[in-house]
Amino acid sequence: MALQAQEGTDGHQAVYVTLNYRLGIFGFLGGDALRQPAGHNSTGNWGLQDQRLALKWVQGNIAAFGGDPSRVMIIGQSAGAGSVASHMVAPRSFGLFKRAAMHSGAFSTWISQNLPAANSDYHAALKSAACPVHTGLSCLRNITAEALLQISSDLNDWGPTVDGVEINDDPWRLVRQGAVAPDVEVLAGSVSEDATYGNYPSSVEEFPSWIETNLGLNTTISKQLARIYVGHNPPPGPDTSEPPAYWAGMHLLADAEMACPARRTARWLHNLTKAFVFRFEHTPRSAAFGTGASHSSDIPFAWHVLRCYPGHDCSAGAEIDAKDPQEVALSKQMVNMWSTFAATGEPSTGAMWPPYDPDSDMTMVLDVKAQGGLRAKQHVRKVQCDFWDTVIELAPMV
Repeated sequence: MALQAQEGTDGHQAVYVTLNYRLGIFGFLGGDALRQPAGHNSTGNWGLQDQRLALKWVQGNIAAFGGDPSRVMIIGQSAGAGSVASHMVAPRSFGLFKRAAMHSGAFSTWISQNLPAANSDYHAALKSAACPVHTGLSCLRNITAEALLQISSDLNDWGPTVDGVEINDDPWRLVRQGAVAPDVEVLAGSVSEDATYGNYPSSVEEFPSWIETNLGLNTTISKQLARIYVGHNPPPGPDTSEPPAYWAGMHLLADAEMACPARRTARWLHNLTKAFVFRFEHTPRSAAFGTGASHSSDIPFAWHVLRCYPGHDCSAGAEIDAKDPQEVALSKQMVNMWSTFAATGEPSTGAMWPPYDPDSDMTMVLDVKAQGGLRAKQHVRKVQCDFWDTVIELAPMV
């Protein structure tokens, strides 16, 4: 665990706490064979329990570091957003935090696994370790950590388990029912080119077949999605390095897995608490990222640690002599809003960024092209997200 004091540009001081928790097979291998009666009979949520232990430590000790235990914000990105969402619906975590921020993964369908999937992973791990079923658990406990790590990499699909103890149902179903931590304000969003993975189509003509083949959706839905995302003349992407159909495919996955779940979360929560939706659309100049607002590209801006630019010395410890003032300004805006949210439960004073309401359907867009890097915009990705909201369970998990 590590602690660091930070201050937003409006003077909202914060103590930033990071933590270690078990990952992969060590943190999320589940299944009925791993249930422990002494541990409330839970299974597959060891990493989540590690996180909760840290949250309990924060409640008991953060005041000694100048922090306020009544204003704890938990924040995570991608799988980390999935962890935040899981704590939002895990009753044993209720009361340990007051705000929740989720970047690229707010109550997405992919953030957890059901018990049959956990049992399947357990047996796949036994097979990979050459462990017989009748001595499976003791066999796994007697192989090296290095061997387990290799098995973890081979299976490569880990997350909290809906075990009926820690988590009672898919997190997205629970938030839809309102079964969430009470009185917790929420900040949720994504980046525009979030799905920086996978094979994408190169032409409009192959788009429907690409959806069927790669995403496993039926012909009717594939044709509907093709009409929504490419039509007869899809818009260009962030640059011309790839054809428009390529970017349309990436945006389809980004919407289904990241952007639309964030909007959906705010819609489900708006009668229960204040929720705020953001969308990061800026292509960073950093040498660390590719074209577009790619997955994770918002994180250096949120923490004001802008990364090395092309043409500069990017070796460890090297200073960057010049940074884009627009990027610096955008980052300061984000730090200010995120720290204001942590302190007050609202990311801005006044009406600049109002709580989400389905009627106004307002999203805060973050991009240096906007004045001051910010613009509140209505109905962002509305057509796309309206469609995905009708087929939540069919959202691809690639």
